[in-house]
Amino acid sequence: MFDLIAIDIGNTNTTIAYYKNGEIKRLDNKKTKYVSSKLKLLLAEKIVISSVVPVTTAVILKKYPLAEILTLQNISDINFPENIGIDRAINVVTAMK
Repeated sequence: MFDLIAIDIGNTNTTIAYYKNGEIKRLDNKKTKYVSSKLKLLLAEKIVISSVVPVTTAVILKKYPLAEILTLQNISDINFPENIGIDRAINVVTAMK
């Protein structure tokens, strides 16, 4: 079992990272247009999703309803403009650290 699965849903690609003890142990990349309800994730204690594609997010949440969605409000104390994508906001927060 993994500690965490982090899913980044972009317009073109979806990346799935499996973490154990703070290290990426497996990395899967898929074309976002092919991510469907047939997606099977390995077992993990927690799933977090960052997404700029609400339709794909909904598909994953339907299958994994306990997954946590990262939003601009819960990634940082920075007051980001509402029109910035979560992907770019995460890049800013990461660069600052």
